[in-house]
Formats: sequence, structure tokens, C-alpha cells
Amino acid sequence: MILRRPYAILIKYFRLIHVLLFGIFIYSLFAFRKIYFFLVDYVKKGTFNYIEDMAGKYVPMLLFGLMIIVLISAIFIYLLMKRKDKPSLFYVLMTVYSAIAIILMIFYHNFFASLSDTAHETFTIIVYRDIMAFLYYLCYFFVGILFVRAFGFDIKKFSFEKDKKELNLDSSDNEEVELGLSIDKYDAIKALRKEKREFSYYYKDNKKIFNIIGIIIAVVIVIFVYIHFFVNNKVYSDSSIISVGNMDYKVLETFVTNQDSYQNVISNNSYFLVMNLEITNKGNSTYYLDKEMFRLNYNNNYLYLATNYCSSFADIGKCYTPDTGITKGRGEYILLFKIDKSSYDGYFEILKSKSNGFSYSKMKIETGEIKVSQEEYDMNNNYFNIISHEYSSNNSFQVQECVNDTCNTVTKTFKPDINNIILVLNVSNISDFTKEFLENYLGVYYYVNGKRYVVSSEKIDVLDVTNNNIYLSVPKIVTLGTDSGISFQTRRKSIYIKLGDRNE
Repeated sequence: MILRRPYAILIKYFRLIHVLLFGIFIYSLFAFRKIYFFLVDYVKKGTFNYIEDMAGKYVPMLLFGLMIIVLISAIFIYLLMKRKDKPSLFYVLMTVYSAIAIILMIFYHNFFASLSDTAHETFTIIVYRDIMAFLYYLCYFFVGILFVRAFGFDIKKFSFEKDKKELNLDSSDNEEVELGLSIDKYDAIKALRKEKREFSYYYKDNKKIFNIIGIIIAVVIVIFVYIHFFVNNKVYSDSSIISVGNMDYKVLETFVTNQDSYQNVISNNSYFLVMNLEITNKGNSTYYLDKEMFRLNYNNNYLYLATNYCSSFADIGKCYTPDTGITKGRGEYILLFKIDKSSYDGYFEILKSKSNGFSYSKMKIETGEIKVSQEEYDMNNNYFNIISHEYSSNNSFQVQECVNDTCNTVTKTFKPDINNIILVLNVSNISDFTKEFLENYLGVYYYVNGKRYVVSSEKIDVLDVTNNNIYLSVPKIVTLGTDSGISFQTRRKSIYIKLGDRNE
């Protein structure tokens, strides 16, 4: 194969080549500026105006072609400068810069192509903006140097046109070089050893340049590793806020249970991971999120929302379904996932992109104990206002029964267990509480030696609810303690209402 060395033509058209390179960098400067200020605006507003073919408009194929021309030109001019013993560092930097620019243009082209169906996190856009700022502002350096070398002031040093003797142009700059294609094993090994030896000498002579190149390559690798592991594939902690477009997501609480709001087992051999999720809509529009928006990484499979069981968790909060409209502002929703274990330690994922396959933001979560708040009240309170109470060993009571506004006094006889006693509560806001609610949540408590003991609703019978009176059958042991009262035990709250002096 016969190749001709390009040095003569490079020398002959040195200034023209630099004029063309200057023009390419001016074009690139404005292209990079357009991308950079798009990202600056995206960070400020948290949104953008979508236009058709954004990738083609912001990162055109012409930009790729021009950067490839710069890369090839920089390599050949560097070889020429080394051959003529002239300063070559600038062309080393240009080679590295154009190579990085080509890689980043591929990256940003894919970024703009994904904007049609992807909302990126604010932190991600900030990283993209800062990388683009590096590329954009460094472009000014090359524009300035190329201006000097194309039109500048030190023609003797840079232009190769003022002093022909200084060029040392000889026949070897344009001679033909024969490249043999046949390979001899021993000659190849000998040649490799020779190249290795000569390269070591060359490295020692140009150690500074190689170190600069190495540092730039290392920085590029670090940037891409950082983007890959800490931006695109970042694993968040369960206390983090995940931002996707105008939506912020924060996990407030995660626990596992197999009981419904009335403490009944929902499904044998199954549990439910319950996640209390805070969602903040920073935009003005109402969002209806995809059904694939939330998922659980479970035993190398993915679990999606078990919305059929929302009614069993009404006491926890408002259940999120794909039909739920997320309006502007902050709201709390519960997510349900059906699992087969009583605990969970794994990853919760939120959809961030549907382009080129679904991609998710990953959060490490671990279930804990359900958070139960405790509230203490006296008899007269706004929650469950008890006017009076009495413990009675009598079984018969006269009660008012009303039908169609006609009320009659009747005698009712209750038969509590031999170990129980009747507790009568007179409550002013009894209409706020159904008998079903009282049967499932109402309990009593008492103190012995300063320790509180709670008798759950399972050991209490609601005998009757008439007008403002509640008739309960409770264990007699309650009367032996001090400071007795009633309690409401739900999954989220333990409410204790202290009764006054006992009336028996």
C-alpha cells in the first residue's frame, strides 16, 4: 500500500487550514452556547418548551462532522509540528478537546432525543449543565488561539508563510511511503520491542504532554462514571426526595401488615407493604401518572400497585391509584404492594423515563414498625366527649327507643359474663361513632402500681348503643385498678380518655 505524507500540503495551506478551523470553532461555539443556555433555562424553570426534532436542532449532524474534521486536522498538524520541532501542545489539547466534544455530542444528542417522553430530575440537569459549561467556555480558548494563528500577530512563529527557510521543506515531506502487508512473526516481535523502546524514549521527552492528556482522559472517565453511577443509576436513601420533572416524591413511612383497618387478616399467607408517600406537584397542571409509575424490586421480579385492596387500608390514608389526579401542591398517599413476607429490605423504584426502555430511579428502603402516635384526653374533649360514666352490677336498664319520632321507654336486660361488669357511658357526640367502629376499636384501660394495662376491643362487648348511652361489658379487673379510662386503638393512633370519679 502506497501512502503520501501530507506535510507539504499542510505547510502550503497552513494559514487557510487555520482559517477553516477558526470558522468551525466559531460555529461550534454558538452551537454549544445554544445547548448550554437551554440547560440553564431548564434548571431555572424546571420545565421547557418542546419542539419537534430537538436533537436535530440542538445537536445537528453537521456539528459531528465538523468536530471529526477538527480531530483529524489536529492530529496531522501535531505530527507536522513535532517533525519541524515547533510548539505542539496546542494541537494536543485540540485533539483531546475535539475527541471529548464528539463523545459529549453523542451524549447530548441522546439527551435531547429523550425529552419527548422523559422528565429529568433537577439534579441531573444541573450536572448536564455544568459539563456543557466546561465544553462551552473552553471553546473560547481555542477560538482565540486559532484567531491568532490564522490572522494573528506572530506570523513567523505560527503561519509557516513568512520565512520559507524556517520551514525546512524538503522532498521527504511529500515522498511516498510503502507499507508492506505481509507479516513475519519474528520481525513483528522485533518491531514491537523496538516501538516499545522508542515510545519509552518518546514519553520521557514529552512527559508533560502525556501527563496532560492522561489527566484529561482521567477527568472524562471520572465524569462519565459519576454520571452513570450517581446520576443515571443513583440509589437514593429512604429519606431522600426523588424529583421527576415537576413532581417530587418522598417516602414518609413504610411497614408491612396482613390486617385490615378492623384488624382482620386480609389474606392468608400474604402480607402488604404499605408506603406512605408524599407527592408534591410543582406545576399548575393536574397529573395522572402511569400505572407503571411505582414498582417494588422483589425477589428479582417487579411488583406493581395492589389497588384492589385500598378499602382495607382506609384508616392509613388516601390510597393512590392510576386514576388519582395529582393537583398542584403537596399531598400524602399510600401505596400498596402484595408480598409474601412479614418484612421487606430492598428497592422501591419510580419511573423517570419511558424512552429506549423504561428507566427508574431506585430507592433503598427497609420496613420498620408502624408509627403509632399517642394522645391523652380527659372526659370532656372534642374527640369523644364523655359526660358521665358508671360501673353497674345491675343487668336491667330503662332505655329510650325512638321510631319515626315516637319515643318509648323500655326495659332492657343485659347478661354479661360472670367475670364482667357493665360500664355505661353517656356521650354527647355519640352520633359520630357507629356501633361497628366501637366494636372494633373501643377498649378500656386501668393502672396498677403506676403501670397502664389495656383491655382490647376483642375482650369487650358493646351491648347496646341507645341515644347518648353506650352499654359495655368489660372485665371486672378494670374496677380494681386506679385511674381507669377508655381507649381507641387503631393502627396509627392510641387514644386514651381518662374517666372521672367512678360512679357505681
